[in-house]
Amino acid sequence: MTTVTPTTPALQAWREAIALLHDASDLAYAERNTHALGLWADLIGSAARNLLPSDQGHILDEIVLPPEVVDRGFAAMVLAAEERTRAHPIEEFPPGASGVIVELCKLAGQVSP
Repeated sequence: MTTVTPTTPALQAWREAIALLHDASDLAYAERNTHALGLWADLIGSAARNLLPSDQGHILDEIVLPPEVVDRGFAAMVLAAEERTRAHPIEEFPPGASGVIVELCKLAGQVSP
């Protein structure tokens, strides 16, 4: 079995998706009608974070999210996270990413206009 090492741009996209999901979940908890979806976003973000190499979790604190996405709210942040995962082939993400991406796509489908 061959192990593929994720590329730096793919890991950056993965970290951005995690940051978007965690910030989206924080925002959703404040809004009554998106509370359950916020929990889902938090679970997906946590699962994605667990796939990062152990020495890279701290890098999430350095992610700066685009204000134009954050200002548009919960749905925009979820859709932006899903968009980050489409920017790279699945093989470039950490092992186990496919299940997380499937859940993220389901959530994106729920929040799409």
